[in-house]
Amino acid sequence: MKKLWILLVVLAVMGAAPLFADVTLSGEFMGYAAWDFSNPGSYGFPKVEINGMAEVMDYNTLKFELDSEGADFPDNVAVDDFRLVTDWGAALGLPVGVTTTVGYFDTYFTGWYYYENSGWAFYYPWPNKLLNQTAAGAQVDVAVGPVNVHWFNDYMGDAFMAAVDASFAGLSAWLGYGSTFGAFGDGTLAIEAAYNIMDMANVGAFFRYGLADSTFTYGANVGAGFGMFHVAAGLEGDDADALDNIVAEVTVAPMEAAKLAVAAFMDLGGAEKFAGLDVEADYTVGGATFALGYFYVPDGAVQPPAYLGADQFGPDGLYAAFYIAY
Repeated sequence: MKKLWILLVVLAVMGAAPLFADVTLSGEFMGYAAWDFSNPGSYGFPKVEINGMAEVMDYNTLKFELDSEGADFPDNVAVDDFRLVTDWGAALGLPVGVTTTVGYFDTYFTGWYYYENSGWAFYYPWPNKLLNQTAAGAQVDVAVGPVNVHWFNDYMGDAFMAAVDASFAGLSAWLGYGSTFGAFGDGTLAIEAAYNIMDMANVGAFFRYGLADSTFTYGANVGAGFGMFHVAAGLEGDDADALDNIVAEVTVAPMEAAKLAVAAFMDLGGAEKFAGLDVEADYTVGGATFALGYFYVPDGAVQPPAYLGADQFGPDGLYAAFYIAY
């Protein structure tokens, strides 16, 4: 019954497409199979996603997302969000940008300032105090030159998030706070910053602090490109372990379509300090990327993510995978 309901929602939205001035569909599709020589193999489709966007007359955009992420497809297919975005600034001719988002949706107040592929030193263990909400609610975004102000509030008047971000001359920064109105002073404070060096290298850092229990996490990330080579590294620590997650990554792209990546992971706060080594070869055909790799993960280690999958899947042993965004 659930799958039938989902199908009817999708058909209704696609059937209504001619009523809108401009309708586009986009999404992602990812699958993999892995073989551990000492255990049975595994496979999965960790990302199956369809996004719809309809321009409804002027100033209004309707968005929906149907997906299966982080679990077995097709058993967990669901309508992930449905939202209406309205450009009030353009509609009213205001000197500043003002947009609102209403509906059921997920939102993150972060600059995603990490430059290695996995996010191992940015949000592991997930969500690592990231400011985010998935709820029925409303969001207001105000843009004044290079400065953006954000506010999210759920419909029940319980949870909220507030943030400001700005960028200028290669420097970007976010400052945010999230909590509930019932415990206003017990939320999470987040500070993030990044700097772009002549389009050749990026450096990022973050600090997030939980006021209720005085727990915190911090980290730094760097990435740089030199011709066909790209190197990246990141480290993360917290109140329990001054250094916890560490990652180093090297990619070589001898031609535009082909790439070889090697990523090494440390988990200094875990029982097994060395978390794994991933060696992966990628080849791109049009918009699709195909990968073949081997991931060594010691017994007792926390499984890091594969290079192609980022945080979507973590194989142990030989694996093959594909990914396409459309």
